[in-house]
Amino acid sequence: MKKLLTVLCFVFISYILFADVHVSTQPHYGPINDMEMTSNSLFTVGQDGYVINWKHDGTGEHYQISDLEIKMIAKNPKNNNIAIYETDGYSINRISVWNWSTQKKVYAKRVPYTVSSLQYTEKGTYLMVGTTSEAGIYFLDQKGDVISKIKDPIEMVTFALSSKTEKSCILYTPMGHLEYINLSTREKKAEIVIEQSLEQPVLFSNDLLFAGVKNNMIYVFNSVTGNLQTRIQAKKPLLATSRSDNSLYFLDFDGSSYTLKMISADNANISARSVILKYIATVGNSEITAVAKNNDTLYAACKDGSIHYIDLNPSAEVCMMTEGSKQVYSQIYDIDSVDDVFFFLTDTSVFTSSYTGKTIEPITANIGSYTNLISKDEDNIILWSKGKTQPIIFASADSAWTGKTIYTPTKSLQNVKLFNNKLIIIEGGSTVKLYDFDTGRTKDLFNGTGIQDALLFSDSELYIAKTASSTPKSPLIQVDVQTLENVSLPITGEVSFGLSNGTNGGNVFYGVLYSSENNQTEIYSYSPLTKQYSTIMTWSEEDTEAFTWFNNGILYTNIGKDQIYGINIRTRKGFVYKRFAALPVKTTGNNNLLLVLNKDGSVSWYNAKSNTLYSSWYITLSGEWISF
Repeated sequence: MKKLLTVLCFVFISYILFADVHVSTQPHYGPINDMEMTSNSLFTVGQDGYVINWKHDGTGEHYQISDLEIKMIAKNPKNNNIAIYETDGYSINRISVWNWSTQKKVYAKRVPYTVSSLQYTEKGTYLMVGTTSEAGIYFLDQKGDVISKIKDPIEMVTFALSSKTEKSCILYTPMGHLEYINLSTREKKAEIVIEQSLEQPVLFSNDLLFAGVKNNMIYVFNSVTGNLQTRIQAKKPLLATSRSDNSLYFLDFDGSSYTLKMISADNANISARSVILKYIATVGNSEITAVAKNNDTLYAACKDGSIHYIDLNPSAEVCMMTEGSKQVYSQIYDIDSVDDVFFFLTDTSVFTSSYTGKTIEPITANIGSYTNLISKDEDNIILWSKGKTQPIIFASADSAWTGKTIYTPTKSLQNVKLFNNKLIIIEGGSTVKLYDFDTGRTKDLFNGTGIQDALLFSDSELYIAKTASSTPKSPLIQVDVQTLENVSLPITGEVSFGLSNGTNGGNVFYGVLYSSENNQTEIYSYSPLTKQYSTIMTWSEEDTEAFTWFNNGILYTNIGKDQIYGINIRTRKGFVYKRFAALPVKTTGNNNLLLVLNKDGSVSWYNAKSNTLYSSWYITLSGEWISF
């Protein structure tokens, strides 16, 4: 086999490299992790990779920045930049800065350790990134370059705040130290010993008081002398105090209800007792995960993704918080198409619709909450669920769309693909099976480990994408469907996935390959006839979830996760499609229309010939389309 040493010179034409935010009252899709108050809005980030900028009118500007969980956010006080910390909870820890006005990335930087604090200096000159490493804290300039601001490293920093002049800063380390640093000379000015392992550290009351939480106890120290001012018992407290507050506000949670309390302070003199302001409850008893305070209003972010708020006025009665977010959309789980018929799968139903008519024609109920859909033709569909052992269902118009079980997996399904009248089924990443609609029989084709994807190229040829660490030692192997003999293809890389056929009757298929040697992900084509492997496009980072899909001479991929690329295989021209607020995860379509499924369950319609975005649609809770 010949491996091309140079990347094919596809020319990419970028019409617009950023996207518009989506404005609605829709909450986050999952828990909210952090909040950032500004003078006129509230930023929230969460498990869904979204940043939402909530306005006073109750709407939020939504934009999905990452497919990873966002743990922290910081707003630059002098411009429109926001900084986020995203992580997979294991090996990826990334800081990225975005211009919120344009949704353009300013820079992104991988850090080798878990980030424990994120804060801009008071004039926005530097981004202070605290970590759990020996380096302790990084100072990043406007370009993302690391600037040396401390002569001697300080291990593990969980809190950082600069002076208003940015000439000094105060740091807290879990060792129980308040470190004062002269940022002009890079020298340590003072080190004050206080309590170790404090969580939720805050500075307040003209920077004279420092507070934190440990073992259901709130500690307050004089930030100058280090003297303990008070220690108050609290149940799972959430501190809601900002630097400008004189008193310490917090929520107390007894397991069933929340109590808003205050510890009053006058400069460095603080009360030894907390005062109950009011008992509060959230709509639907949503669990609160983060709080923030702005003037006389308390904002609460919840585990279900919702935002609530309430005033601080004392009350003897239980007060219900106002829900600032409201769910208005259902989620589309999957899409598929046959010619001009487009299929959609939600948690409750399967329906067809069109871009021109916008009519919704229900086919069948989604009994069992299936998550994946395959359209066999205009009158037959297949339902299955990724990561589950639910039976694979075949539904037909001939039987009034009554579902029929055609295969019940014993391991969780990883992928199901249709080729002519056959299904390729991957179970548990270790077994590839074939289901034949003509005979109704299932056949084992391959057993192994590390299987990522499989493709039936012809009735006799099966290709399996896998990890190179498993036997056989290749990321791509060929299996004879009749004899079950397999051949390893001499391709260098760690793992292959994202396989897709070219045009029916064509002589190539497409896939994705990741190599850790150069930390590069590439889109490739492979010709079974000539045994030729060709690199089409490369991405200089790891992306193990990229897909490929070929239609009408165009190869589509979401490599890099942020947008859709279309590559004209004949002319070698590439197009970058303007994305919606959510990340794209799947494509389907015909000669005239390209339909993209977005990660939040919305869909985007494009002109397949001019590559322009028509509009993006959500399905409402009442079962109607709403377009943007």
